[in-house]
Amino acid sequence: MRIDNHVLARLLLVCALSGAAFGVRPLLAAEQRVALVIGNSVYPAAPLRNPGNDATAMAAMLRTMGFDVMLRTNATQREMSRAISEFGKRLTLGGTAVFYFAGHGVQVRGKNFLIPVDAEIETEGAVRGEAVDVDHVLDQLGPAQVSMVILDACRNNPFEARFRRVGGGGLAQIDAPKGTLVAYATAPGEVAADGTGSNGLYTAALLKAMDVPGRRVEDVFLQARIEVIRESGRQQTPWESSSLTADFRFRPDGKTIAADARLRRAEEARLELQHEMEKLRAELIKIGALVEKTSTTLAPAGEEWATRIAILEKSRGQLNLSASLAILLNVSNPEELTLLVSFEKDISRSGWASAFAMGLDRAGKTLWANAVRYKNRLFARETALEFCAKGAESPCVVVLENGTFKDKEFLELAHRFSEFDADTVRSANLQSLITPPTETQTPGAAGAMGTNVGGQPWAARVSMSARE
Repeated sequence: MRIDNHVLARLLLVCALSGAAFGVRPLLAAEQRVALVIGNSVYPAAPLRNPGNDATAMAAMLRTMGFDVMLRTNATQREMSRAISEFGKRLTLGGTAVFYFAGHGVQVRGKNFLIPVDAEIETEGAVRGEAVDVDHVLDQLGPAQVSMVILDACRNNPFEARFRRVGGGGLAQIDAPKGTLVAYATAPGEVAADGTGSNGLYTAALLKAMDVPGRRVEDVFLQARIEVIRESGRQQTPWESSSLTADFRFRPDGKTIAADARLRRAEEARLELQHEMEKLRAELIKIGALVEKTSTTLAPAGEEWATRIAILEKSRGQLNLSASLAILLNVSNPEELTLLVSFEKDISRSGWASAFAMGLDRAGKTLWANAVRYKNRLFARETALEFCAKGAESPCVVVLENGTFKDKEFLELAHRFSEFDADTVRSANLQSLITPPTETQTPGAAGAMGTNVGGQPWAARVSMSARE
């Protein structure tokens, strides 16, 4: 006797692809916030008044917002390069990254460079060896879910007279990579003022806008732009290039914190379900390998029920309810696998004693009843069996008790399934888990019942009287 290889191949293919098709993502470090802040003022040939103050103020602000901040002032090229590399190493998947630079910046043939305080730039060609390429910063941001590069570096180019090109001060436009916002103190190709106060005009406006609770990141930069345009008499217009794909607030308000908490709980539930999906996938792959080794002892090709029951027999003690249903019903896509896993989790997470019973009506359609929150296991079993039996043609069996799968009883039921059409039973089983149940409430206990009426699968949630 041999296994139906077509059935097995479909099952294993679903398992191999289910992670990607279900949209599985790695664990996210959603709370991580990392920032690198650099302010260079003491350039020998062209000192600036405010970048050191700007960087110190920005670092202090970001720390109050939960950022792990690396601060560098008056940094050499070596110090800047090392700090940028360390910044990249600190980022973990799903976090938030902010890179801020205040100081001299130049563009050479469409590429932007940040100038260290020890740069010796005699010609345009020397920039690449003496300065720091902004692309080096962008290359570090890959793991972050939200990243920002803030360049208050559009002051007058002190080396412009030595460059061959004509016109076009300031920095060149950068197309922000996915998940990144690149912000400039002024529009590409334009020049920003250093400022006459303790902070540069742009950074002062940005700090003010960031400090408003609940303000979305896009609105932070919008408000800073409005402020700078007004304060500069329309001579300076900050500019951004954004490809952000997630919402972010520097300083969440109470409503935002509550919403974030709900999102975190939803994400934790999704990751828990993902973990269970991976366990199911691993179990089914292991079962497939076992079946391949013993295929000559199993059912003839084409006898679907016999093949699946033979797999279950060979796998006693290795499976849970969702894996057994996946094999018995020949589940064919990741969404249905997810449904099985989610349903088992729902009926297994109740308090006190619980029991889940299954049976079939005379048409081969599935009935199930779930009795939960009973103090006594016996009463939970009796209640589940009682409700399941209301429409069953043959005795129902308890296949899950206090979250423990009873594979012997499930196999007993599986043999009864084999008397009916496989596609009909499969469709009815899955539909009974999908259909939204109705609810009633009776204090003291709770339960659920799924059954079929008039040949159509349905699920009705009921509550049962308290029993001691």
